Amino acid sequence: SDDWYSRDIVKHALRALQENPDAALIAGNARVRFEDSGREQVLTLPFAQEYRAYDATDLEALALKGRCGFYGANLMRRRELLEMGGLEAGLKWNSDWFLYLALGLRRPFVVMPHEVVCIRA
Repeated sequence: SDDWYSRDIVKHALRALQENPDAALIAGNARVRFEDSGREQVLTLPFAQEYRAYDATDLEALALKGRCGFYGANLMRRRELLEMGGLEAGLKWNSDWFLYLALGLRRPFVVMPHEVVCIRA
């Protein structure tokens, strides 16, 4: 509830969908702001920083290199989430990350090469 999203996230997501209409997930870069120290860390997705579609093969190749993950800057198709059963409650705070990964392995996804969320920690 204390995270904020870029004013341009919708503009970037629309571009991603226009260029890749079959995408089920749109992922963006993030910034983490540590409230106790004021320090900030930019989290750049381990994908090319361009509007581009990826699939399970791309995700698996990154996982083999140990560089696989998504941040809290993701937009997903509701239909896909419902078909997958939503969040897995037993995974607790890992449930969203697991959902992004599972969706990326199932369906094409697109990277927005922009910082679109600030996560306050």
